[in-house]
Amino acid sequence: MSSTTEKHFVDTNILVYAFSSSPGDFEVRARRLLREMPGLVISTQVLLEFANVAMNKASLPAASVLRILGLRRYVEVVVVEPHDIEVAVELRMTTSISLWDSLIVAAASKAGCSTLYTEDLNHGQIIRGVKVVNPFKKD
Repeated sequence: MSSTTEKHFVDTNILVYAFSSSPGDFEVRARRLLREMPGLVISTQVLLEFANVAMNKASLPAASVLRILGLRRYVEVVVVEPHDIEVAVELRMTTSISLWDSLIVAAASKAGCSTLYTEDLNHGQIIRGVKVVNPFKKD
């Protein structure tokens, strides 16, 4: 039975697609996920990565990025702390995932999320009790 308090972590790539000006399938799916999924969680790492990609790769004006970052008021934000970095390094040592992805997993686990939405890890994989879901994977 699914709980209404279930939490779902959203990786940076989901935000980048959701706020892209392209009208493609990934953008539509990302926007739908953000709009319809209750219990969304992000981390300070996700906010920083999003701001970097939005301004440097997507060439969004800083004022637009600031407006988008306001979404943090409507979702839970996990603050990355030194202990989380240690957990990420331990994950990196025991898995094949990058340090940055390990930190995402550590934050999702810390928040008690059941799901991590990302295209960067293996769909269906469970890491530290968090199930990886690629929302762009064709069924």
